[in-house]
Amino acid sequence: MINKTYKMQAPEAWKECLKTIEENVSALTYNTWFLPIIPLELENSTLKIQLPNQFFWEWIDEHFNTLINKIIHEVLGPKAKLAYIISEEDEVESGSEDITEFKKVETVQSSTDENLQGFETFLNPRYTFENFIKGEGNQLARAAAIAIGNNPGGTSFNPLFIYGGVGLGKTHLIQAIGNKIIKQFPSKKVIYLSSDIFTVEFVEAIQSNKVNEFQNFYRSMDVLIIDDIQFLIGKEKTQDLFFHIFNILHQLSKQIIL
Repeated sequence: MINKTYKMQAPEAWKECLKTIEENVSALTYNTWFLPIIPLELENSTLKIQLPNQFFWEWIDEHFNTLINKIIHEVLGPKAKLAYIISEEDEVESGSEDITEFKKVETVQSSTDENLQGFETFLNPRYTFENFIKGEGNQLARAAAIAIGNNPGGTSFNPLFIYGGVGLGKTHLIQAIGNKIIKQFPSKKVIYLSSDIFTVEFVEAIQSNKVNEFQNFYRSMDVLIIDDIQFLIGKEKTQDLFFHIFNILHQLSKQIIL
């Protein structure tokens, strides 16, 4: 984290974020989704960045929200936030000057900055059952998710594994479960993260000789939500650790969602 006595400017802060982002995503992902972002302003620990369009923001919000939250806190501190500004160019008649309209979208932030246990859930508060699009193809998954939200760890859907194609709302649904549990059971320890973030944190724990602390933290969860679990393929050490945590939580009737 940057020395707080030194006041950073937006370009410098975003450059620091990009260094870590580049280490955690593929080169194609970095060049496509992060290089086009323009830092605008840094004020009161809120970094404003400009995105090309609405679709750009929605894609980043769905796929990289956890990663971005983690990195912005590492660079600017635990209270730091990102505010997205969407730049949308209006179609204008030939010969006229280009007109650019700027639209602000709400700050990316977890549903609770810190819950009662003092750690971040990494849940996106926008993902709820109320705004989840229902369809014939997701009725069973939605019903199971709602049942878990009402009784985490106490249904036959444990562990719950949700499978489907890209863009069908899997991330929305599993985060909706977490948000519902936190709302109904404030004392429950709930955490959401992608398998990539789990792997990165595991590697950091090895490097800092804190593997036991890492295991104990996740074993203390009441609800563990891991997105894109398939990306653990080929990572044998991470798989071994995850399955150890998985078995402990399952034996204790804690809720696991994949």
